[in-house]
Amino acid sequence: MKFQKSFLILIPAAFAVMVFACNKDTGLPSFADSCTEGLNGNITIKFKEAHHNKTIPSLPNYPDSLFIKFNTSEFPGDDASQYDLVLAGTAPDSVIIVNNLSCGRYYVFMTGWDSGIVQRVKGGIPLTIPEEASNLDITVPVTED
Repeated sequence: MKFQKSFLILIPAAFAVMVFACNKDTGLPSFADSCTEGLNGNITIKFKEAHHNKTIPSLPNYPDSLFIKFNTSEFPGDDASQYDLVLAGTAPDSVIIVNNLSCGRYYVFMTGWDSGIVQRVKGGIPLTIPEEASNLDITVPVTED
């Protein structure tokens, strides 16, 4: 009898937890809604890709590639046409610099060639740039295809 009463109390509590847990919270700072993502700001970012903490430099025959989608934190896929900005690295540099970004939400995707394993590597991350940012260094983790 004691178990049944406890069980009847737990059912509404569990239901309440499920309902409130299902509310979508993006976890993004509120400023993200006041920003206009794109190349209309004064923020400079140096992007580099790393495979198992090893920086992947651009190669003459396989430059690093940077793809940026504005106003999202969701992966749009690896089709370049789905991105708002596509840039190629310059050998032997290990960073791709983007100037004039504004604050807001972005999805960043990079590809390159890891000569240590002789394979293409790729990966991406959501990025939220705060209003007060000016110069950032961002590492994008990548892995084998």
